[in-house]
Amino acid sequence: MRYRPRFGTKRRDDLYAREALAAHKAGRGPHPICPHCDLPVTTDQAWDEAHIGAPRCFGGKETGVGHMLCNRLDGAKNVTPAAAKARRVRMKHLGITGPGLGPHPLPAGRRSSISKSVSGPVKPRLTHAQKHAAFMARRYPFLQEQS
Repeated sequence: MRYRPRFGTKRRDDLYAREALAAHKAGRGPHPICPHCDLPVTTDQAWDEAHIGAPRCFGGKETGVGHMLCNRLDGAKNVTPAAAKARRVRMKHLGITGPGLGPHPLPAGRRSSISKSVSGPVKPRLTHAQKHAAFMARRYPFLQEQS
């Protein structure tokens, strides 16, 4: 008979069992404790692997079981802004202040007023409205003749 994981994968099963055992040894009950809200995570609730201490983006390895909502809320409120700030600080120290705005931006880059096509010619960069108008003129030429 083949093993069928209770929580989708063997790794998730092992994580839940390990955290449930840790909670039991600590005298907190038979279910794992969410590190964010300090409430038990029962088997009928949606849960995620929560990184305790340092987030994964900063090299955190220690994991636990947390409610899905608590974990996603923590990621949105704390982890994502911290990771974005760390990235901005790193880019500032490297001298990169924005895409295409380094010390020597390439000609015809994404923030340039000119665009170079694959075949070679250099053309002025069009806005999305201008591109759409040109597309509509090519697709429906009979509409242009009536105007």
